[in-house]
Amino acid sequence: MVNNAGQMLYGMLEEVTEEQARRHMDVNFFGPLWVCQAVVPLMREQGSGHIVQVATVGSFGGFSCVGMYSAGKTALDSISEALALEVEEFGIKVTVLQPTSYDTELFTRGTTATEEHPAYAGLRARLTQMWSGVQDPPPAKAAPVLMELLDLEKPPRRLAVGGYSHELAAQAEDARRAEAEAWKELSRKGD
Repeated sequence: MVNNAGQMLYGMLEEVTEEQARRHMDVNFFGPLWVCQAVVPLMREQGSGHIVQVATVGSFGGFSCVGMYSAGKTALDSISEALALEVEEFGIKVTVLQPTSYDTELFTRGTTATEEHPAYAGLRARLTQMWSGVQDPPPAKAAPVLMELLDLEKPPRRLAVGGYSHELAAQAEDARRAEAEAWKELSRKGD
């Protein structure tokens, strides 16, 4: 089963309304959770199954202007890790795909935008300039990866897919490790 629900909420976190945040989490987090709850009993009964959760490269760390999207997909990533531990004894596999951006309707039909606050005009302009001219690959590029993943006897729990996704995953892990090491002394004071 592939959980590929997604809605983009474009805007700074200060601008997000409660209604937007709740609707966004309903699509990106709660919807996939309810689907998992529906499918796990069937997979458990048959003694096998593979749940693939489509998250985002944003699971490695937030990005300006898409913080809510990253939050919803990171929450999905976290519960998927817990789900994998809970259902592995039933022969059910769980993999989180962390794809780069693909040329889908996510940024058109699947996007909600916040009401723009003028304080963020400069940041928005820099982000627009940074993203202009970027050509995302077609989703067909990811399809063979998904098919190969589904055929694996022992698939990974997480798989960064496409473009710069693998590099972002590695950089995020390195940065977390370096930060943990840099603050080890303060951290250990809590022992």
